[in-house]
Order: sequence, then structure tokens, then C-alpha cells
Amino acid sequence: MPYGKFKDSFLVDLPLPYLVWFKHQGFPKGKLGEYLEVMLTIKENGLEPLIRKLQKEYPLS
Repeated sequence: MPYGKFKDSFLVDLPLPYLVWFKHQGFPKGKLGEYLEVMLTIKENGLEPLIRKLQKEYPLS
């Protein structure tokens, strides 16, 4: 996340209520908004463990 309370957090680490808030307020324009919307869908459908598994198998560092 590039700004706000969760600056420098991975999108998967954002709490569900925060993503729902964005849904009601309107997602930001551009790629960030698209990614936040996708992450909301992932979390709402219980697919977060797939992302966590990928994080473990392919760490950034």
C-alpha cells in the first residue's frame, strides 16, 4: 500500500474491513484501485491462503 495507515504493507495484509470501506467509498482510480478490488474479492471468497502459500514459495527477498 503506497499511502495511509497501512503504508508499505502488502495488499494481502490489509484487513477486510479496510477493503470493504474502500468498496463503499470508491476504490482509487488506476491499477491500485483494481488491485484493491481484486484483493477484496480474494478475501471475500476465502482464497487468501493461496496468496499466503505463494508468498512462502516465492519470497521477495
